Amino acid sequence: MLLTKNAEKTPQTPPWKEVLEPCLERRPRVQGENNSSVNMLCKSLNYHRQSGIALIVVLWMLALLTVMAGGYSAMMRTETLLTAHQIHSAQSRALAEAGIWLAVNELMKPRLDRNWKSDGTAYDVELHGDKMQVSIQDESGKIDLNTARVELLHGLLKSAGVSDTQSIELLHAILDWRDRDNLERKAGAEDNRYRLAGLTYGAKDGPFNSIDELRLVMGMTEQIFKRIKSALTIHSHQPGINPTLAPRVSLMALPGAQTDIIDEYLSTRGDSDSASIPGSIPGIDNRFLTRSQDKTLSITSIGRSANSRIKLTAVILFKRNAKPPFSVLSWHEGKPEPGILKNDEPNT
Repeated sequence: MLLTKNAEKTPQTPPWKEVLEPCLERRPRVQGENNSSVNMLCKSLNYHRQSGIALIVVLWMLALLTVMAGGYSAMMRTETLLTAHQIHSAQSRALAEAGIWLAVNELMKPRLDRNWKSDGTAYDVELHGDKMQVSIQDESGKIDLNTARVELLHGLLKSAGVSDTQSIELLHAILDWRDRDNLERKAGAEDNRYRLAGLTYGAKDGPFNSIDELRLVMGMTEQIFKRIKSALTIHSHQPGINPTLAPRVSLMALPGAQTDIIDEYLSTRGDSDSASIPGSIPGIDNRFLTRSQDKTLSITSIGRSANSRIKLTAVILFKRNAKPPFSVLSWHEGKPEPGILKNDEPNT
């Protein structure tokens, strides 16, 4: 029978496939001398196939080891940074503590022999290349929350920018908190007002134990608290303030205080030694002033090592003729605000 032009041709198996088919299908080696070349070729192919698999395994192992090495390196770097931070923090704390005791040693000297003022002036001290900043504030220059005259507390609220109505309400709430009765002032707050406000506590009817306790008083906001905190104390036990040692915020709270007169007084005070500073201010009633000083002082010390900063504040009661000659009333550790040290860089 004749094949037509479009008849399909029988597919031909390539010669190389006939030779390599036993190797590709992993058959046993072909027996006989005439097939030795085929066996050698199969052996070579198997060797190269195994070598390729081994190469892939090695590459995967190298990749895994690289990832592990990178992770270990990152872990070691983190641990190194943490260790360095802990070291610098310990150094900063040690510097801050050293500043506290340097100030205590200074305050043990007779008043006229001291090199540091106790009006809040900051002094920079360098020790072995590290820096500390120390300031001493006599608590008699601040307004005592428990014993200050009503007019002085009211003046503090007014100088902080509190409105007339709100300042009266806050003043009465403070007085109701610290007095020992449960009689509510006209704009004040006793237990019932706190309950109506949904609070789980009432007026203390006792003295403040800390400045932070003022946050609990009805009507006190965090914004107002931050404005007046630096002017307040619970350690002077005086009805007024000592103007020779008072910070500006305390002086501005004095009834009748005027900005230009207070600034002029501060300028005069800064240029004079402690013995020649006037104890009165023009236009200020002496009822709001006191001469008490040098009994209870707060010391603020900031230690700095590398990028670590520690701030310590200690309130010290001095009894120089007793044993021991002083006692620590409070001790607080915190972080200083960025830029509080001269030539200071922000925390990183």
